[in-house]
Amino acid sequence: MSVKDRIGNLVFVVLTALVAVVFVWLARYALPKTDDFGNLAEGIGRFRESGVASEAAWRTMIYGYNNQQGTFFSCIVATFLMLKLGIDVVKFRYVVMAFVAFFFVAWAFSMYVIAKYFRMNAIWGLVLFAFIWTALDCVGPGESLMFITGIAVYGLPLALCVLSFAFYLLLLEANRVWQMMLCGVVSAGCAFLACGGVLMVAAMMNMLIVLAVLHQWFRNHKFPLRGLVPFLFALASALLNALAPGNFNRYRNYVGDEVARPDVAGALLNTLGVTNEQFGRIFSTTYVLIALILIALVVLFSKRELDDKEYRVHPLFFFVGSYLLAYIAMFPTVLGYNMVPGGYIQERTMFTFTQVATLGIIVSWTYLMFWWKANYNLEWATSKVAVMIGCLFLVIGTVANVYYVPIARNQESNPTLTQIYQEWSTGSLERYYAEYRMALMT
Repeated sequence: MSVKDRIGNLVFVVLTALVAVVFVWLARYALPKTDDFGNLAEGIGRFRESGVASEAAWRTMIYGYNNQQGTFFSCIVATFLMLKLGIDVVKFRYVVMAFVAFFFVAWAFSMYVIAKYFRMNAIWGLVLFAFIWTALDCVGPGESLMFITGIAVYGLPLALCVLSFAFYLLLLEANRVWQMMLCGVVSAGCAFLACGGVLMVAAMMNMLIVLAVLHQWFRNHKFPLRGLVPFLFALASALLNALAPGNFNRYRNYVGDEVARPDVAGALLNTLGVTNEQFGRIFSTTYVLIALILIALVVLFSKRELDDKEYRVHPLFFFVGSYLLAYIAMFPTVLGYNMVPGGYIQERTMFTFTQVATLGIIVSWTYLMFWWKANYNLEWATSKVAVMIGCLFLVIGTVANVYYVPIARNQESNPTLTQIYQEWSTGSLERYYAEYRMALMT
């Protein structure tokens, strides 16, 4: 990696850190809401019987697993934390802030490992920033990162999922026994916990491992047996989650039929339509096109020499795999809620899907640029004329994106990245926080 690459990575890492600071500061306004109170009420009832928070959380999870849903890990975390925090808004704020910081650290570490594994680490800082800006500027974090139940069910499992995948990739390239053992244990443990959250993340976790195995086969023509243990842990946890009696009870209650069964065939078809709609939403309501143009400029117009042997796998594998990853992740939600194209989709579901889909878009596109430069003679790309034309396209794309693409906006209590400044400058967040806190205390 050249000095220019290191400086470029540092710049974009600093920009990403600034975005992280904004979201951590935003977490100062976090307060208990919706399901937090339900988890607290159920936990208190069992806590009075045992007097031990961990035991009460475990018993609450057993009840929820049999009657409500299979998210065993999330239920334990949410109930335990609410029993410890109650409605202490100061402690609540610090816990949420710590988690948001962990969420960004998990993604930063994982994107670095992913970029290095696919030989794109020369611009890993740009890849990270492009992902963070796109994924977090599309749907507000309120339902996934800003209250305990949302964190336990969506945010934390998602962070553990990408950490597990990062250590899985490190496991595949480890050369020493202790490295294999360490990476294998961490990957398996994080995978098991991640698959104990929302089923979207459980599906994502298993599909990521499958794609990594297939990539190994296409690149080295062998299956990585060392990666079997984390996969078995992920699969076992996902099955434990998916087959919970509570999931079927929840579905029957949702459709209002005590003998109803999920329509798997119909859900497979509807997932196709919903997935396509959500991809369209990402491209029409974010700055992802600007990010892709910038990545193309940085890779194609650079003078770095690339070895085509490092990019044996055709880019088509990445694009097809990314689409399948998003499709598989969306399927459990479509199945469980009988979703159809054009129907209502919850913000927390949109948030999780956006993370999955944006990961696939950014990584696939970046790999395509490296593959193209490594396999074809692109000496023309380093000419001044080519660079000027590329920059002109970036300016035109930026102007068009800003003025003609309808960037999504959410409620004041759930702002996207580009709306946070407006909420702060007008005092909306301060007023909302003060009013809600006052209502909570009375």
